[in-house]
Amino acid sequence: MRIVPALLFSLLLGSTTSVSAGGSAAGEDARSEVLSVFQRWTAAYDKGELDGTMRVFAPEVLFAFQGAKDQTYDDLRQAYAQDFATRTPATTWVPHIEEVYVDGSAGFVRSIWELKVKSETGETQTKARNRSVDILSKSSGTWRIIRSFNYPEKRAS
Repeated sequence: MRIVPALLFSLLLGSTTSVSAGGSAAGEDARSEVLSVFQRWTAAYDKGELDGTMRVFAPEVLFAFQGAKDQTYDDLRQAYAQDFATRTPATTWVPHIEEVYVDGSAGFVRSIWELKVKSETGETQTKARNRSVDILSKSSGTWRIIRSFNYPEKRAS
């Protein structure tokens, strides 16, 4: 697959610029489609909509978080259901997209996600910051995450 060499090269470079397929109109359209996947996910997560939250993941997804066992689609669904039942109101994940690459029906997004929680006084606090690389595939007209690699960003003490 042509995306693999580009993915590896881009990850090794650690670029902070957004890229798309050749800067063409089709490439920009594909990039926008991929970004809309994350917008729909955050909207569904904010509302606590389990099906909408899970829609971003392919059935064969593998979700890796540093220090934890890899999670499957079913594992993620169960974890989100528990999260929605127990989380603090006004909890949201905010993505900071650093890079997007799309080539045909494959692409990746490199980003930092911040978990924001409103305190009782109304102050928004960042409770977690995770770096991620999400690999997406487009099938039947829909972009979905097939692999997700995440690790917590260490905070300076």
